[in-house]
Amino acid sequence: MIVSVPRALPFLAAASWILAVLPASAAPPVLTLEDCLEIARENHPALRAEREETRAQRAELGVTRAGLLPRLDLLASASRGETSFLTASGLTRTEAVTPVSLSASQLLYDFGKTPSEVGSSRGLLGASLSALRTRELEVRFGVQQAYFNLLRAQRAAAVAEETLRQRQELLRITQERFDKGERPRFDVTRSAIDAEGARIERISSRARLEIARRELLTRMGVPGREWSPVADVLEAPGEDYEEPRLLEAALSRRPELQTLRERLEAQESLQESARRDFYPALSAFGSYELSRSETDGVSLGRTGTWQAGLRARLNLFGGLSSLEGLRRRGAQASKAKEELEALSQQVRFEVQEALFLMRESRERISAAQALVRSAEENLELWSKAYHAGKGNIIYVTDAQGQLLGARLALINSLADHRISVARLERAVGLPAGSFPR
Repeated sequence: MIVSVPRALPFLAAASWILAVLPASAAPPVLTLEDCLEIARENHPALRAEREETRAQRAELGVTRAGLLPRLDLLASASRGETSFLTASGLTRTEAVTPVSLSASQLLYDFGKTPSEVGSSRGLLGASLSALRTRELEVRFGVQQAYFNLLRAQRAAAVAEETLRQRQELLRITQERFDKGERPRFDVTRSAIDAEGARIERISSRARLEIARRELLTRMGVPGREWSPVADVLEAPGEDYEEPRLLEAALSRRPELQTLRERLEAQESLQESARRDFYPALSAFGSYELSRSETDGVSLGRTGTWQAGLRARLNLFGGLSSLEGLRRRGAQASKAKEELEALSQQVRFEVQEALFLMRESRERISAAQALVRSAEENLELWSKAYHAGKGNIIYVTDAQGQLLGARLALINSLADHRISVARLERAVGLPAGSFPR
């Protein structure tokens, strides 16, 4: 049956509409380094744990501040009892009392003890915030390191594939020339050995690639996420940096140092609070109580009672606990100072080490690029000679191995340089991407 064009138009339009609304199978988006860092910032459990710790420390500051605010208590009770004694009507009398009291108190002055405790809590909150920034830097560096190691594994796997292709092609050529009687059996066996070795290396490179993918997902805090390809950004190295400026920036920006500074201030505040234990504390108080009484069911009315006054407290002797507490706080403050100095020295070394590794990897890149060019030319010359029947198979396979080593050396140098730049950012305390690559 032949369908006319006008009658077929509605069917064609419907089919076009169905094809338009059906979802197209698009390839997964390519993740950049910035995308991976953002995913880690939102999903890494270590960062969530540090944020919760900061919330808890912020609440602790509020608890400490409560000591400076008035205290208001409402107390209500009801009691009923029987009292036995001789009366004109009998031996027993039932009494019921329902008191309600409202009391208030306010600390007036304790020679700075409570404000010192507030200062300590404020310092611990600052230390918690700095610890959160430290954890963020650690997570960022972990993601960067895993990202660049993945790029290393990707390029190494591609080189392994190319090497296997070259050696299989060489095996094919040697087999054909052996069948024609142009080459000895040794050429075939040597090519076969090299081809199988390349196959093993490809298997290993694929395994390393898969491990690198898993590591990146874990560093991002999403180990169960569906895999997406990543952008290859192992580009050429950037500029050099002055060591004194980096050291100065690291000593002022590293959150670990800020954490210890905040903790030192907190310990000094606690030491001052312990010293204030030897001074009196003055507070004001007041209360009002309203009670209703009845006896044998007869109401005796309501009674109101109020009182107000000042209260002073001085610790005269507590088993030397105040003195030993002061000594303990002093020792803890001294310990915090020494820890701050030790970490400052470690930060200096980390900056110097990262700067040295960055310069070293940049020099290796230049040397590896020259090595790759020479290895490519060497393989080309020996391949032409062998195909012309003048060369030896050993020289060809050796040239292939040299090119493989040169390419891997260049890949490792590029990846090491990117990681060294990320390590320098981490050592200085800067966010990812602060230094040009």
